[in-house]
Amino acid sequence: MRKKKLICGLALTAILTLASCQNKKPADTNTTTNTAPITTGTTPVTTDTTPITSTTPVVETRNIKVINMSNNDQLFTFDVEVGTKIKGYLESRINRYGYVLDDLFLDIDGESALSKDKLLEDDIKIYASYSDDLNVDYSEVMNFTKENSDKKGIDYINTLDDIHKANFNASGFLNDMPDFSKYVGSKAYYSVSTADQLIEAIKAAKNQYETTYELELSTNLSDEAIAMLEALSTESIELSDTPIESEEDLIDELERLDAKRAIGNFNETTCPNGITKAENTFRVKLEKYLNIFVKTKLVQTVETRGNCHVIEIMNDIDLGYYKLSAEAKASGVVSDMCSGYETAIQNDTGDFAVSSMLKEYGISQIEISGTNDLLIFSRNGAKLTHAGFKVNSSDRIAFRNLEMDEIWQWEDSASDTPSSFIVGDMDKFKWAYFKINFSSNIWIDHCTFGKAYDGLIDVANPYFYSYGTASRAPLGSPEYYDENNGGVHISNCEFLSGSDDPNGYLYKMMEEVEADYQDNLSTPQNCKYKYYQFLRSVCGLSFDDILYGIAMPQKKAFLWGDSGDLYTYNLKLKVSLEGCYLKDIEDRLPNVRGGLAVLYNNVFDNSNYYEYYQKLRSIKFTYEGTTYTSVVSINQINSKYKCGMVSQGIIGGYNASIYAESTAYIGVSELTKNNNKLSDTSEDISLEQLAAGYSFSNVLVDQAAREEFIVKSTDVMIQTEGQMATANFFWHNEENVRPFELNSYHVENLMNELYGKMKIGVNSNIDNMYLYSYLEDYNG
Repeated sequence: MRKKKLICGLALTAILTLASCQNKKPADTNTTTNTAPITTGTTPVTTDTTPITSTTPVVETRNIKVINMSNNDQLFTFDVEVGTKIKGYLESRINRYGYVLDDLFLDIDGESALSKDKLLEDDIKIYASYSDDLNVDYSEVMNFTKENSDKKGIDYINTLDDIHKANFNASGFLNDMPDFSKYVGSKAYYSVSTADQLIEAIKAAKNQYETTYELELSTNLSDEAIAMLEALSTESIELSDTPIESEEDLIDELERLDAKRAIGNFNETTCPNGITKAENTFRVKLEKYLNIFVKTKLVQTVETRGNCHVIEIMNDIDLGYYKLSAEAKASGVVSDMCSGYETAIQNDTGDFAVSSMLKEYGISQIEISGTNDLLIFSRNGAKLTHAGFKVNSSDRIAFRNLEMDEIWQWEDSASDTPSSFIVGDMDKFKWAYFKINFSSNIWIDHCTFGKAYDGLIDVANPYFYSYGTASRAPLGSPEYYDENNGGVHISNCEFLSGSDDPNGYLYKMMEEVEADYQDNLSTPQNCKYKYYQFLRSVCGLSFDDILYGIAMPQKKAFLWGDSGDLYTYNLKLKVSLEGCYLKDIEDRLPNVRGGLAVLYNNVFDNSNYYEYYQKLRSIKFTYEGTTYTSVVSINQINSKYKCGMVSQGIIGGYNASIYAESTAYIGVSELTKNNNKLSDTSEDISLEQLAAGYSFSNVLVDQAAREEFIVKSTDVMIQTEGQMATANFFWHNEENVRPFELNSYHVENLMNELYGKMKIGVNSNIDNMYLYSYLEDYNG
């Protein structure tokens, strides 16, 4: 019988999924049952064979075998409910191993048949063949990397063409990165091997200075300013005796209110310093829109300048707060990311349940503030664990060739009715690898990140030329706002979500949680992890289901822009993401609240997560809750726990403009979305201002993991060639032009470019290159 090849979805998927499975533990052939015992220490833990006691409906299933046509070997097998559409599931699983379906051919008891709507018989075989039509041969990619693995520095760079060389430079929204090699051999170069040494070096890098500001009237009162004055004049509050009729009056009123400025939250009637709630609301409005009326001039006075400009990390360092010395904790550089919960964590007295690993290590936040011209890097890809960085009021800071991991905790509750948080929402703690505020020219390059509890890299409060925030300006900021001042650039990084390495941090933690469940099969009320027990016994999920579908995927990636209360400031936000590979992330790819985000040469590969996203959301069970009893799926149990399991790409709002070029989104159900509502902000903004603008050029959206791809935004369509832009897209600069040139590849060759040539993530053989921002300065 002639078989017509159907390459399901885009050819890129096979490359992406094959790459993601290198050196990984093979997935279970049947993930609905946990067939391997889980062990902790030396004591084996038996597999749960107790029937689920919930009233789960009985479903009719068939066993499917997928066979390699070339040698008749079985690739994998799985059970599926009768009537289930299996096309998307098959395509994602087949492509994972570099195969393609060969005409969705079903072999039922040796006779050819094709069933599109129903699976009618047992022992169904689906044949697949290896595709020779792929655009990129992954073996050649690997050979290229191996060929150059021993080359260092300029020897490696010289093997690349001009476009790849250009992408090793500081680029994107960076415009003022220094040459850090000039500090080699000086007292400004610190080599550190311990947590204490790292913290002391960061402390030595800090400037001591004071920023004040002066207000200068604009030359002409704009139409926008006039409209704002008219709106403010309608405020029904008791102001000073002089009515506001000019810019001078406006400034006088603002300074009067600022004299008793509220610090902290106010109650229904007054603020702590005696200012009324109405007055405070008025003052906040004046501050938000002050740049319409006047210019803020920065005036800075220097006391001392930091004397550390390069920190080379020589080896792996554990930065867990509970492991730090008393001197490190007292340095002013470190804060406890579990602050306020220490007693509850150590004594199991909170309504959240934590692992022994969190009790042992804790989580730290390392603050870099008031700092200029600092590079933190490693030549050998040193690993930092149990900590994230907070970058405040700083300029020209680079992080290069670092691995960061282990700021994650399985979120669970020791109570059936937790009161302080929603279990499964991953919002109890605010752990992220980077939180960047009031800073410019921040570069994160060639780093590798594991799974984080809350987010990966958050950027907020980018605007420090406004009344009330000008004091947060980095040392050396221009006197007046300059739209060309640099932003944040993230390049050549890997974001790998969680790992299923049996010796790894995440797997060991989940092993501990599973052991608690197994130890209390006969006494479920004694389970320490109530949410996990619910997923296992009520929802009927296996250990692997939870591991691969819930624990390993990263919940949130990037939040760029603060809340709606800072809408006007956020329009100055600038973040670029270049040459990165992101694996199995559910949401915020990125979430942009105002300002400008430029994404190019990136692969968002959610193929493995999407497989479990489909499977787990299709499981139905009966849940007897306090408010209802019905047959539901796990993403509908929010009255007790929150197991959202979303599959969302770009979240945009607050007049954000998001531009993507040469970027692939694999296994994302909703490419664009706006989660913001006017009710979420106290600011007077319009529905149009709440929306985001999009522009896409040479963007792939892979449908291989889905039966159907739907963009739910009303004004967005996707094209794989050419450029598409929504009507409300603009560049947030005076000329409304792209702020920098891109060195972009064709999207079909992304994996070859990223893995074969760019050597993304941490490297151990680039020698001195990370001391340089531009290749023309580097001689090897």
